[in-house]
Amino acid sequence: MRHASRGLVAVLTVVVLGVPLRADDAPSARLVAAARLQDAGDHRAAIELLEQIRELEPGNRQVLYGLALSLHAVGDYREAAHVGATLLAEHPDAPADLHLIVGSAYGRLGHWERSEATFREALSAWPDHQALSVQHAIS
Repeated sequence: MRHASRGLVAVLTVVVLGVPLRADDAPSARLVAAARLQDAGDHRAAIELLEQIRELEPGNRQVLYGLALSLHAVGDYREAAHVGATLLAEHPDAPADLHLIVGSAYGRLGHWERSEATFREALSAWPDHQALSVQHAIS
């Protein structure tokens, strides 16, 4: 299970920097620094930096996405689900990988219905997304 979590984190870290949530959302130097901390596995430091950025830019979707990722990575599933679900509610066009974070966080919390609903919703938008299909089957 630990290796699966690391794999999910590695994939999602690439998504945070590799695919902006909008075309005009180029990552700032501080956001790049946070992603490097995530890549190095220092999610607690990444959370601290992301929270600082969040104070200055509370609506920055990349910051919230990265925060949900790192919160999930350190096992703060309740906050990861909260941040991620809030972002999904406000931006239904968010990447499929955010649904992975939120759905798996709900699953870790034992909120099976919410987890299932999150994965079903994501699969309706991205039916060919393999990670969603696998995680849905696991949940």
